[in-house]
Amino acid sequence: MEKKEGSNTIKPTIVGVRPPEDKVDFIRRPIGIEILLKKASVDPVFREKLIKERGAAAEAIAMMLDPSEEAVLSSISEEQLGKMIDNSGVSSEQRPAFEKYTAALMIAVFGAYSCVCRGLQREKGTF
Repeated sequence: MEKKEGSNTIKPTIVGVRPPEDKVDFIRRPIGIEILLKKASVDPVFREKLIKERGAAAEAIAMMLDPSEEAVLSSISEEQLGKMIDNSGVSSEQRPAFEKYTAALMIAVFGAYSCVCRGLQREKGTF
């Protein structure tokens, strides 16, 4: 038995009621920083530009960041940003786009790849 509370659904479990679940809107989720990190992980010249110049690095690949993304990016220390770049993995399928192209193509490749992966995870029952 499910109860509606606002836009959230309360679902009972064997140990009681779970807290309401908010749905994540992946369409409006900002991905600018993620794209920059991935580009920097495969392009050493871009990596240095991102660490030293932040906003100028985004402009160099024709990417417009949301104001919230700009604020987050400018508040990260150089050391921490370097670690974030090191930890952002780029699949072999995505790598050519991140090595050579501008933001528009990187976003298209990243978005399509993410959708395919989510679809495969749903089929396997792991999503």
